[in-house]
This record gives sequence, structure tokens and C-alpha cells, in this order.
Amino acid sequence: MPINAEFQAVVLAGGRGSRMLELTAAQPKSLLPVGPHPLLWYPLLQLQDAGFAEALVVVQAQQLEKIQGAMERQPLTIRLQFVAMPESCEDLGTADSLRMPELQERLKGDVLVMSGDVVGDVDLGGVMRTFRKHDASVAALMLQPLGG
Repeated sequence: MPINAEFQAVVLAGGRGSRMLELTAAQPKSLLPVGPHPLLWYPLLQLQDAGFAEALVVVQAQQLEKIQGAMERQPLTIRLQFVAMPESCEDLGTADSLRMPELQERLKGDVLVMSGDVVGDVDLGGVMRTFRKHDASVAALMLQPLGG
């Protein structure tokens, strides 16, 4: 069985972009253009390239339709299931959405959690194989920012 079949992918895309309001006042942070595609497209493409057939995408409830519509127009084959963060969860932070019952009921095993606002080229297969090799409970991938 391919390693990616053992994991469920969850992409956290519910951030408001509160530190860049001049850019996010009119559209969700995950839809900000980066080259020819919205920011959210890049982590989804990375999952698709790693062999994932589907991903759960966590978004703010009031942005669900806009993000869902935009992603339907993108050249991706990965199937997306959107999970809306209720307004009561928004103040907790995007990562706290992992504890939402709406998401918990969909999680069946090990989970690969990705940020919806990072563009990178990490070998996800290598990360997942290392996780299995060490029988880990949690693995975290930390990257040094460019120029750091």
C-alpha cells in the first residue's frame, strides 16, 4: 500500500490574514494570487503530486463558498472536501480547528496536516516514510525561512 494511502490530508486554510488587511479585505488569504494560482493551490498541488486522492480543507464558514468556487476552477485532480469552521471557533486559531467535531468525525487514522498558506517543495513521501520508520506519534517539519 502506498504510504500516502495510510494518511488523511488536512489543509488548514481558515486564516484571516489579519496582518495583511490591505490585501485580505476583499478576499480570503488563501485566494491571494501567487503567480497564476491562488495561494491555496500550491499545498494542494503538493499533496496531489505526493499521490493523495483527496484532502480535507478547513476554511472559515463565511468564506466557504468563495474558496470552494475558486478551487473548483483550478487545474487539480485531488478531490477536496471542505470543512467550515463555525464562527465560534474562529477566535481559537486555525490549528484549533483540528478539535472541531465537524472535522473529528471525518478523521479515521493518521493525519498529515498542512498549512494552506505555505509554498514549498518538501518531499511529503519522505516525511511520511520517516514518520512510519520511527513509529512516531507526532512529526513536525520546520523550515528555515529564506535569507534566515
